[in-house]
Amino acid sequence: MSKSMLLENYARKITDIASENLGEEIVLFDTGEISLFSEFSILITGQTDRHLESLSQKIMREMKKNGKKNERKWTRIFID
Repeated sequence: MSKSMLLENYARKITDIASENLGEEIVLFDTGEISLFSEFSILITGQTDRHLESLSQKIMREMKKNGKKNERKWTRIFID
């Protein structure tokens, strides 16, 4: 499996986790052609700050369970 395909699978897994946990307006962007530092970006809307914080924690926890550690700074979660 190519690196790009692997990263896309991880990105899709994150969108699945967000959807299962009531994330809203989930959009997956393929930014590999236009970004030097990111293959994919995901926007997720939540109902409250607490909901967004919970979503980010669940995503990190689930990705670690699935063997994707944050050793290469694979994700940045911004809450605004």
